[in-house]
Amino acid sequence: MKWSKEADKRNAYFEKYGITTVTFTDTDLSDVDQCWEHIKGILEERSSGPLTVEGAERELQAAYAFVSI
Repeated sequence: MKWSKEADKRNAYFEKYGITTVTFTDTDLSDVDQCWEHIKGILEERSSGPLTVEGAERELQAAYAFVSI
């Protein structure tokens, strides 16, 4: 139970800052279909178009500017 609470806090933090790491606990894994739906949602959100070097560079610069504040 304690691990589940800590994993929820960690997942919320990662989601807030756009870090695509999710920790599934035993409780989460009792509904594997829901876990896959969560992963699917993340992937669909990230795939908003083809990845280009220029686009990736712009995103990295924006992220760096945000972190440098």
